[in-house]
Amino acid sequence: MALAPSLVGAGAGIRVRKAVNRRPVAAPGIPLLGNAIDLFRRPLEFFVQSYYDVGPVFRASGPGRSYVVLAGPRANTFLAHEGERYLDNRPIYRQVAGELRSGNYAIATDGEQHTHLRRTLKPAFSHKSLSRYLPRMLATADQLVCEWRPGMRLRVLDTMHRLVGEQLGAALVGRALGGDLADAVTFARYSVGAGLGAYPTFMARFPHYLAAKHRMFALMRDIVAEHRDNPPGPNREPDFVDLLLEATDHEGQPLSDDDVIANAQMAYSNAMLYGGPACAFLLYVLLKYPEARARVQAEVDAAFADGIGDARAFFGLKHLHGAMLESMRLFPIALATPRLVVKPFELEGNEVRPGDVTLFAVSVCHFLPEIFPNPYTFDIDRYSEPRNEHHQPAMFVRFGLGAHACAGMGLVEMFVMTTLAAILRHVELTLDPPGYTLRRVVNPFPEPERKLAVRVAALRS
Repeated sequence: MALAPSLVGAGAGIRVRKAVNRRPVAAPGIPLLGNAIDLFRRPLEFFVQSYYDVGPVFRASGPGRSYVVLAGPRANTFLAHEGERYLDNRPIYRQVAGELRSGNYAIATDGEQHTHLRRTLKPAFSHKSLSRYLPRMLATADQLVCEWRPGMRLRVLDTMHRLVGEQLGAALVGRALGGDLADAVTFARYSVGAGLGAYPTFMARFPHYLAAKHRMFALMRDIVAEHRDNPPGPNREPDFVDLLLEATDHEGQPLSDDDVIANAQMAYSNAMLYGGPACAFLLYVLLKYPEARARVQAEVDAAFADGIGDARAFFGLKHLHGAMLESMRLFPIALATPRLVVKPFELEGNEVRPGDVTLFAVSVCHFLPEIFPNPYTFDIDRYSEPRNEHHQPAMFVRFGLGAHACAGMGLVEMFVMTTLAAILRHVELTLDPPGYTLRRVVNPFPEPERKLAVRVAALRS
């Protein structure tokens, strides 16, 4: 589907000027709490409903908080192409970097420093690197899934956290998480949740979080020490930690141990907050739509019978890849991108001022019929020729937009595909109970509730 002509081109619909009279209208809320309940319990539905009822730019609030929310095609286009000129990322993520004790944490930097760090991290997520990770990830996923037995009942999100965490350990840092999995999940949730404001900041002082944080830093220090004591050579390929140990900052100085740990921990946080929930959502929709599951399963069986060569071939499994993309469209994890306004601009006739905290509700476009026809229908063919609906610039957003989009998005997508490929090849699962309908929670990003469970009906191999 082609993008509507009126939306083509960076900055469409945007005018910048010094004096504008109209300020965004407030979305309806309740006294004292404003929109806090909607933002916490049903943010995606709130953003989409407000886009239609109030407009593409509106104010939302909660106790002690106020946001300007920008949604729809022009907002996404602005963020992707113009945003860096008017918005600042650093104040939003400063607390997250503080929790990680790092001054060189990529997402919390801007300008030359950010560009240098992105360039430094990029080789770890290239197709060449992903191809190197792929055999270890597939082997780890196969091993874990083959431990399941008929009759077992599995809590889906916990299971997916284990699967992606162990694959990440095998591929990127050379250390299985094992008994540290619960700490990795807790640390990821609270460091990001309290840092970004999804949780109250006092939750970063909870004893169980502080204990998990202490243990995760100890684990990461051990991993760094192991890599220093045993550098890559004939018996060990270089991995993500080795890349960070060789890296320098934008001034040419070696990264500190805290910087190395923070950026290595980023991979764990992405696995827990993005990879695990994304796997869970995909498994749910495949069990809910058996016709799509049958197509994906047949493709996976055929591909593995012939042998998977590299990352490009793996991503070329169009039914599995299409199912993953469609689940990410229907169940987005990165609902909104927060930014601080540093230079005034006007969007859709609304003035946005310096000091405004904005939420770019990037996932609203996933549910606009002019962008994705029949947007609430699960359709894995959207992403194949001739439709290619995901190729509309800035309309399909899985991992943020603009210069600060997630650097490891390819790795997260590969986690999802390797995990589901292992499950489809080795076991038959059913939802438990069979008629279960998914409910999502925000923790700090959208994920399935803990009630989502499956039962192993049979082994396939």
